[in-house]
Amino acid sequence: MESKSVLEGHGQVIFRYVFVALFLLLLPNFLLNALAHFMAVQRPWINVDYALLLLMSLWVPRVFLALGFLLIVIIDLAALAGQIYPVVSWADSLYLLSFIELAPPRYQLVAVLSVMALLVLTFWFYRTIKKPLKGALVLVVNLTILPYTFHALAGGECARRQLSRWAKHVLR
Repeated sequence: MESKSVLEGHGQVIFRYVFVALFLLLLPNFLLNALAHFMAVQRPWINVDYALLLLMSLWVPRVFLALGFLLIVIIDLAALAGQIYPVVSWADSLYLLSFIELAPPRYQLVAVLSVMALLVLTFWFYRTIKKPLKGALVLVVNLTILPYTFHALAGGECARRQLSRWAKHVLR
């Protein structure tokens, strides 16, 4: 009689949860990086705020997570726009929005698509965060924060070399 592994049959489910967690982390970063490229401004490849939001999903209700996600994306968009239009307060930002009809059609299209993507992403984020996904979220968050930890502890190029040595050792 053959003995079965405890995880037999669950491997694909775990992989699917890790994939969804990675998608939750990388999709907003990818879309905002595409927008930053279009605007010709700088932005980090991965904003750790989204990873921390995923980590908070372990104990925070989904409604608050969706609102937090919406707030983080709005702040991220404001940071991108602030590199082009230096605004002092949110009132200035709202005032600048009143001139959107004077913008070129290409910018108007980007603004409309950004708002639509923001709403769709927030709704999708709300619907996707569920209990079985939470273990995968912790794994993805830890893997996201690991390079930042190496960078903070060792600093700059030294951290990259140390992380590279560690990855070679683990992947043997």
